Amino acid sequence: MANQKQKSDSETLRDTGLDAALRLAALREWGVITLTDVAAEAGVSLADLSYAFTCKDDILIAYARRIDARMLAAFPNGVSGESP
Repeated sequence: MANQKQKSDSETLRDTGLDAALRLAALREWGVITLTDVAAEAGVSLADLSYAFTCKDDILIAYARRIDARMLAAFPNGVSGESP
């Protein structure tokens, strides 16, 4: 049960960090945004954010995975309507 709670906390931290990064990216160029900026926007410590994302590339990967998950959920039978 503790592992499920830790996983949930970790997922929440990743979502919070990703959402904060996206808010910042809407306002500034990605190249000037730092993990410190993202942590401050997310309201978490840099150490906590670094647990979820070791670098900005990790944030981009998480964003791509979020998009993939949403697209797969939107089309459970594929775009042609056929089951995989």
